[in-house]
Amino acid sequence: MPPKRGTEAYDKWRNSEKYKLFIDGRTGENNPFYNHHHTDEFKQNQREMKKGKWAGENNPNYGGKNIPWNKDKKGLQVSWNKNKKNPALSERNRQQVGEKHPFYNKKRPHHAKLMKERMIGKGNHQWIDGRSYELYPLEFKKIRASGIIRKRDNYICQKCSRTETKEGKNLAIHHIDYNKKNCKFDNLITLCQGCNNKANKNRKKWVFYYQKKIQLCFAI
Repeated sequence: MPPKRGTEAYDKWRNSEKYKLFIDGRTGENNPFYNHHHTDEFKQNQREMKKGKWAGENNPNYGGKNIPWNKDKKGLQVSWNKNKKNPALSERNRQQVGEKHPFYNKKRPHHAKLMKERMIGKGNHQWIDGRSYELYPLEFKKIRASGIIRKRDNYICQKCSRTETKEGKNLAIHHIDYNKKNCKFDNLITLCQGCNNKANKNRKKWVFYYQKKIQLCFAI
């Protein structure tokens, strides 16, 4: 078992080879719960057990026990702990400055590097057969340069109604089915940069949403 957090023993353990072995032994297929899922019965039992746990007198704020320090005070209030420091914490921080800091001149922790590797390529939850690396076809570049889709959409983002004037630049042209080679007009829609970025998450939702939007607004 790892040492208690916040202790000197825990800091040493985090920088040791044992920590690396501990992380490797509990990730992926090495995790005892790998490829297992809680049953619906177990989830329901957990909900029943926790139901009402913090209700009524069980709630720590029941009866106004925890009263905010600035309750019923009007105007600008100075926080009660302004300019006050924790002596023990301040001393500990002073002792860990520069070369004394446990992470001084050290690379990123092993688990952070491991997480980074998992988010690249096929390990990313948004990976779809690597199509994001494909180049846009010449047909799409001509359509984008002509501005015909933006003109059709009145130069307005079809999600948030942001105009090109507010955006300060040309709005983006989004492929509804995420297929860069499908350049049919009913598969292209005008979006601002923010909405275009949001469309990269929960793709099934946005495909359905924008297909309906095209059908309703333009009767395609």
